[in-house]
Amino acid sequence: MMTKSYKRLEDGRDKLDGITDLPINVIKQIQEHMTIEDVARNSVLSSKWRHIWASNPKLTISADFCIKGKQSSTTDIINRMLHLSRNGLVELTLQNPGNQNAPYKLPSYVYDMELEQLSLSSCIFRPPCSFGGFHKLKSLKLDGVAFELDVATSFLSIPNLLDLMFVQCSGVHHLNTIKWITFKDCRKVKLFAVIPQEEVSQNRQNEAMNLVKLLSSLYEVRALILDGCSLKFLASGDVANLEFYGFDFNDEDQICSLLCILRSSPNLKLLNLLLSRIKNGSRKIDVNQLKGQGFRIDELKNLRALGIHRFHGSRVELLFVRLVLTSVPILEKMIINVT
Repeated sequence: MMTKSYKRLEDGRDKLDGITDLPINVIKQIQEHMTIEDVARNSVLSSKWRHIWASNPKLTISADFCIKGKQSSTTDIINRMLHLSRNGLVELTLQNPGNQNAPYKLPSYVYDMELEQLSLSSCIFRPPCSFGGFHKLKSLKLDGVAFELDVATSFLSIPNLLDLMFVQCSGVHHLNTIKWITFKDCRKVKLFAVIPQEEVSQNRQNEAMNLVKLLSSLYEVRALILDGCSLKFLASGDVANLEFYGFDFNDEDQICSLLCILRSSPNLKLLNLLLSRIKNGSRKIDVNQLKGQGFRIDELKNLRALGIHRFHGSRVELLFVRLVLTSVPILEKMIINVT
């Protein structure tokens, strides 16, 4: 007579076989909605699931996964996952929380993948000398990535890149962070974002030279995301969307630079400012002096949306809002968040 425990085991196998017999496209869709831990567990139980997961073109390793367990074991598991998934992988997202884990060093075989999307957080980027670039890459987003480059990997080709974002990366000086990309072959970029570490935002002379040179090569840029310090060295450009982080209305250079950009961007549709927090002892701008220096904007015919966040309500901020409103024929949306 069949025991109850044996019967339960048989029932479990029947259910597993039922799931395993699902069409491959259905299993792939199921796996896309599962955590990577659950996918790995199912891969152990079923060779078919393991094969399908290993051939999945998308791999996302979340921050929640990275903070579980010991650092050494987590690193080992990530290495195995990347090794299993390297055949045919086109989208890789690795969200390593830098405030809890040490930076994760990418294994060398990652640089051999024909990736189309790459998003990394708190990783060490050290390509081998033989690395020639990601020729199919369309989106590159790096957050808290440390670069360890040598002479052989100073200039790399990413000809199909569309989105480029660097947030608080280290290893080289500010905009030189991206010197390893051959921008003469990278003319398709439409979104460009650089938010440097605060301590390297003061290297103003190098920033000015590199930013002007850089943007002169990016003909298709339609959206810029920069910090307040980088803003000072962007004197011209015609883009559709502008976002600035840490903008300081107590910094006359930043204000003048912003006005210069607005005057030379007739096709601007969206302007978004995240203001810096007020620091004790901050020097206040003389509004009358600003007016005397040409505090004006030519008509922004295409501006449709304006956002100002951490709005403090200072005289300069109010004057700027008034200036924009009198320069825009049709403004469809305006958001002002007060601190």
